[in-house]
Amino acid sequence: MTDQTTRWSADSAEACSPLRLTEMLAQVSDQTRGDRASVRALVEAFRYRASGALLILFAVPNVLPTPPGSSGILGLPLVIVAFQLMGGRPLMLPDVVLERSVSSDGFGRMVDQTLPRL
Repeated sequence: MTDQTTRWSADSAEACSPLRLTEMLAQVSDQTRGDRASVRALVEAFRYRASGALLILFAVPNVLPTPPGSSGILGLPLVIVAFQLMGGRPLMLPDVVLERSVSSDGFGRMVDQTLPRL
């Protein structure tokens, strides 16, 4: 009887455990192959953990060698998310930011370079 209870609770804990950030990024990368990866798709994939994940996601490309001007494009959503976190508000981004997207190839390369380091 104890073995069944232990096995059931271990199985249910595995089924209920949330995905890690790296797993969510890999899923979004796989789902957007051949399409564009939008900020809206990322927010929907991360759900209630979107604030922290988006902070990391918008900050990482600023550390990697990227084309000039990309830090300005990625900085706006980073500032918006940070101010909402400071104010204790739920994540709300303007449609202009939510509709921003990058090519799936570029997003895939960024995820591939970032995942081993997270």
